[in-house]
Amino acid sequence: MIPLISFPASIKYTHHLKGFSHAAFIKRNKFKHVTYHDLRHTYATLLLGKNIHMKVMSELLGHSTIVLTMDTYSHVMPAMQQEAADKVDEVLGNSGK
Repeated sequence: MIPLISFPASIKYTHHLKGFSHAAFIKRNKFKHVTYHDLRHTYATLLLGKNIHMKVMSELLGHSTIVLTMDTYSHVMPAMQQEAADKVDEVLGNSGK
């Protein structure tokens, strides 16, 4: 899997790319304003929704530690808790009761 927007931990995240005007591109194409941060967050949330392991997500996003990834995206996880509970019930043979 190729990261959408990934920066090595040693490089400070920036919204600016040399020679590229994000604002002009958005205006010219009549797109809703979306920041690179928004794209990264959406990308990470989609990965989490597809049950991509947090360690892999952390590496793809260029986070220095898995703790940073967990702290940043754990708010998405409660929606997945019921699914996990259902899977445990299935394993234990409790589905449909």
